[in-house]
Amino acid sequence: MKQKLSSAKAPAPAAPNTLRKTALKAFLLHFFANVLLAADAEAALEPYGLTRLHNRVLILTAMNPGATVSDLLRAMRVTHQNLNAPMRQLIKDGLLVAKIGEKDRRQKQLYLTAKGRKLVQAVLNRQLARLEATLANSGAEATNGFLAVHERLVDRDDLKWAERLAEDPSGLTSF
Repeated sequence: MKQKLSSAKAPAPAAPNTLRKTALKAFLLHFFANVLLAADAEAALEPYGLTRLHNRVLILTAMNPGATVSDLLRAMRVTHQNLNAPMRQLIKDGLLVAKIGEKDRRQKQLYLTAKGRKLVQAVLNRQLARLEATLANSGAEATNGFLAVHERLVDRDDLKWAERLAEDPSGLTSF
């Protein structure tokens, strides 16, 4: 699903008390939407004994084949210690491979195996089906508003990554 991310202007800010209530409602809706999307992923991950952290590694690697461990650490905002055990498990389970870096032999570049791609496809198909149905039922204006809010919510580097991957999802072309 290729969709250009919106760059619509933000509306004028509401009164402070109203803005706080709106922000709280937005936070709670985002929280519960994230819970549903995570539950969609967990249903596909459970048979493998995998967690959300494993899923993040798989998704980011699928979207960016050849990503380095450092790339994942930056994107996920976790420490090497947090990422080490899940990556070892994904490699042991035959879902991920780490190859010596092409430019820097000290770095490991990560790639999904066929088994890993199949799992990511199952996870994303569930999540994208939920999002596609919601966006289709919401209309263009609401979708553009949703995208505009999220573009302002993420930091600049994440926005650049999201825009690049939305235009060319590399490892996700079969989804």
